[in-house]
Amino acid sequence: MKKVNLIILFILLIACKDNTVIASVNNDAMNGISQDSIPAPVAQWTFDDATDLLHATIGNNLVLHGTHKAIDGPTKENGAVRIGPGSYYTAKHNLTPQAHQTYVNEYSVLFDFRITGIDNWHPLLQTNTDNNEDAELYIRYPQGSAGYSTTGYSYTKMGINNWHRLIMVVNNGSEYTLYLDGKKILTGKVQEVDSKYGLRPELLLFADNNGEDDWIDVAQVSIYGKALTEADIAAVGPLKLSPNPIITQPWLQNVTANGITVMWESKVPETGTLHYGATQEYGKEIASSVVKTNAGTYIHKAVITDLEPGSEYFCQAKVNGYASDERSFTTAPSPPDASFKVAMWSDSHYASPWSKMAAYIVDTIQPNFVFNAGDISNSGNYRYDLGTVFLPYICGTIGSQVPFYTTFGNHDVGARWGGGDLIRQYHDLPNEVNSDPNAFDGSYLMMYSNVAFISIDWNKMEEDLQPDGWFETVLQSEQVQNARFRFVFIHCAPYYERWQKAEQAAVKDNLPNMAEKYKVDAVFSGHMHAYERGVKGNVQYITIGGGSYMDEGEPVGPVIYDHIVVGTEKENNPDNFNNGLTNNIMTLEVDGDKAAISLHYFSKAGDYWGIIETIEISE
Repeated sequence: MKKVNLIILFILLIACKDNTVIASVNNDAMNGISQDSIPAPVAQWTFDDATDLLHATIGNNLVLHGTHKAIDGPTKENGAVRIGPGSYYTAKHNLTPQAHQTYVNEYSVLFDFRITGIDNWHPLLQTNTDNNEDAELYIRYPQGSAGYSTTGYSYTKMGINNWHRLIMVVNNGSEYTLYLDGKKILTGKVQEVDSKYGLRPELLLFADNNGEDDWIDVAQVSIYGKALTEADIAAVGPLKLSPNPIITQPWLQNVTANGITVMWESKVPETGTLHYGATQEYGKEIASSVVKTNAGTYIHKAVITDLEPGSEYFCQAKVNGYASDERSFTTAPSPPDASFKVAMWSDSHYASPWSKMAAYIVDTIQPNFVFNAGDISNSGNYRYDLGTVFLPYICGTIGSQVPFYTTFGNHDVGARWGGGDLIRQYHDLPNEVNSDPNAFDGSYLMMYSNVAFISIDWNKMEEDLQPDGWFETVLQSEQVQNARFRFVFIHCAPYYERWQKAEQAAVKDNLPNMAEKYKVDAVFSGHMHAYERGVKGNVQYITIGGGSYMDEGEPVGPVIYDHIVVGTEKENNPDNFNNGLTNNIMTLEVDGDKAAISLHYFSKAGDYWGIIETIEISE
């Protein structure tokens, strides 16, 4: 050993003679990967120059069809581009076919990319420059897997708002493989030589022939003139990501006339700050509380209490010097007779069609806040499940723009259904009138412009609905009795005609009597995935479980209720009602002493069909 060390020292002394500089040891070399072993692309685009996004770092510049824009990439040093529906690039690769072949049949393509939702397909590579057939590589809608029907799709799914490195390896006649973040995710069906998977002199990036495409963020595209091996994939390495600890951007909760709660999620326990003010210069800041979740992440909560009623504000969160996306919000109005609008829904289990419906809520309805009747997740105690619908579309699409209030359902918090406390940690429930002293798992009252919204928790409903219990105490309070209107949200309705076995005795035996006695205007529920409406004792009972799949297989009856006037095979059913088996959300518009509740219908793909029914209520 000493002899070896002396030899190394002698070599170093020779190399350093005459001020010769010795290169530092590369980390890849330390790991057994030399720089020479990393395969070199024949074409590459990195989108690092915001002034020339089409510039090629290797090969020919891209040609843009449509529009795009520069955005921040996966690190501060790595720029990216955002390109949307109907827009795409033409790219030249300069590869030549092998002898006796028409097209290039052996190649690999690397994509560093991020999807921000799964509202449609995401085409990555199209070999047909006429763009008159399907592309060759997609992120599949709505599953989020990678591949195509002829090659097969991966079991692994792409994370929403997460940067990934996807490499497609093609050697027609012998191999079709997909690697995601360095790991093989698909050994696909091998394609024939000179098939549609053969490269023509030009190819299209992010193009689809019939509009099945969506927004995608791209930090790099590289083309290799060989079928990369597993050793090559290891040498290329994973995508380098920013150390930004914020993993879920801020969402809005619990708005009042003088305050609001802003929450965000990070991967570090350090306290963050929320910067806020009436302008985008902010001017004020407040420290966040930090709670570790059951999933090992950290929820930050900043409660602001020094705002003016009915005013717009801007805010931005920071953790360890890294900033979140900016948010804006409007506080509740102070007049007790102010007009406002609410969007309502239930049972948004899956991304399709809910992703489009959520976008419709904030883009078209533009409510002051939203209220749901539960099952906004499929398994509320698993972060993977929360990351597919709840985080991107309720915290993200909706909560990034307006506050949301949740009435937890069985899939959210019922342990038998995979629910639990994890989803609760992403909420800040109103705490002034709450059946839980800690305002964590309780039913609650929310007042907005002298209108009462009462939410009954799934795990508390039997206790809270008992005579002289929490619910009756709240209903008979002076604050609620003096309100303009009284609306109740509970996941399980007291009456169902479709899927009648889902009725709960504690709800059916107690809630209607109290609702009629204390002049409740409407009770909104879900659980059953369709629309039903009845009027009993001047109380509207409305089931709005239309955020996901429909309960087409559930039987009707055996009891047929006289008071249910809209539902299955009812004389008063509106046109195009389909017995309530159509995706839906509702709006509540309060204007003085009048309120209008409207039913908005959607196709199975989440496309808006129109308002099909409106119910008017007077104070």
